[in-house]
Amino acid sequence: MKLQMRTWTWMSSILIGLGMTTLAEESKDAKPAGPRLRVRFVETRQHGDKTISSRPCVLTLHADEKPTKVFAGRQVSLTTSDKMAPTVLFKNAGVDARVSAQSLGDGRYRLDARFEDASVLPPSASATSANHENPILQTLKGESKVTLREGETVPFASAVDPINGDLVRVDVALAAVPAPRAVAPSPSKDARLRAQFVLTRRQGEKKTASRPYSVVLQAGEETTATVFSGSQLPLQVSNQGQGELPRPTIALKDVGAGAHFNAQLGGDGRYRVDLWFSDGSLASQGASPTLLAFESEARLFMQLGETVTVGSVVDPQTGDVVEVDLTIEAVK
Repeated sequence: MKLQMRTWTWMSSILIGLGMTTLAEESKDAKPAGPRLRVRFVETRQHGDKTISSRPCVLTLHADEKPTKVFAGRQVSLTTSDKMAPTVLFKNAGVDARVSAQSLGDGRYRLDARFEDASVLPPSASATSANHENPILQTLKGESKVTLREGETVPFASAVDPINGDLVRVDVALAAVPAPRAVAPSPSKDARLRAQFVLTRRQGEKKTASRPYSVVLQAGEETTATVFSGSQLPLQVSNQGQGELPRPTIALKDVGAGAHFNAQLGGDGRYRVDLWFSDGSLASQGASPTLLAFESEARLFMQLGETVTVGSVVDPQTGDVVEVDLTIEAVK
């Protein structure tokens, strides 16, 4: 086990080193940030002439940069086995969206977008599976490249649900985000920077949760920081050495709020921010644990003192509107 832990640590160091090398190479070839955009998916479900639900999902991104991603829903456990050695995996079941945008000029952008909505079928509606412990997922997914102008809304995908006959339609809209107002000048290289994330859940007008998290970084250099708060869920997995049969062992899965944050000060006084954020809680325990989860990933260019809503989505499991705001500010 000690050898195994050392191997994992060594591999993690290599991966982190490769990631930092990539970021360093990107910083050498830094280019001006593309316009900030807001992409809005709206999933509408109809049965005949009756609209059953209409759920928005909003992502903030910059053109000509990495994709922005958001997920809200549940992570359901799946059990598989390899030569009698069981392994527990987790699969997202909820709203999962990803989008990037390429500038075409004249206010036009080519979106590379993917949208998925999955839910667990109730036992009465589920077909018999080969493994009775694993749930069956009902899924709608669409992926396409489409050109939009600022302010335009177009149909993205539609399908008839073969289980209940509902017509499910997804529309996508694109909007330019106004440039932020002038703020305080960027600090010196010796100053410190605080990145604060606030996750908010709402039911209608009622705020059901508001959880802030923050981490402090050095302001004038490219730096990476992480923060996590929560618990660790023990899972049974299989471990196979060279020439050995698989054998069960235990791995720990983080369940809680965690963020990985990379920031670099640019020549225009803005920070290039690479963000990965997740928030989760244990929804059910036992042989098949389920997690209530939210995840977002984005690259943003932000001024000091600015607050940006990274993503906003309706959790299909609870009906909550879940959103994450990011603020960067100087530490006095």
